Amino acid sequence: MTAEEPITCPNDVKFGYCGSCRQYHNDYWGEHPEHPVSDWKREVADDDTRLGYWAWVQRRRLLEKVD
Repeated sequence: MTAEEPITCPNDVKFGYCGSCRQYHNDYWGEHPEHPVSDWKREVADDDTRLGYWAWVQRRRLLEKVD
């Protein structure tokens, strides 16, 4: 990846385009402001998800669109 190439989400194809997340993907350890890592960790600990953090964020964003 070069500095000119856009940062892409590895789950775009699987979960659909998540343009609002792209700006946070420049840091592996980044966090989406509306979906804190602490919420994801709680769901993982409760065995409510097995998704990685960014896939979990995308899923939640898509579910928000459906509701």
